[in-house]
Amino acid sequence: MTEGLADRIRKEIAAMKEAIEEQKAHARRNVQNVAVEAEVAQRLRALHTRLAELERNLEQASDSKMQ
Repeated sequence: MTEGLADRIRKEIAAMKEAIEEQKAHARRNVQNVAVEAEVAQRLRALHTRLAELERNLEQASDSKMQ
């Protein structure tokens, strides 16, 4: 995998982490609203899933680069 692709994955990981923190802050601001809380929880699950996928891709990219 090229270094450019690895850099793009790293940038997307950083963006996912930032989005997770934004969603956590949003949830704290709206904790009284159950509907918003459920929506934020769903978004967080999706973001964490995407983050895990990106981290696996980056690990695979690093592994294939070493071979």
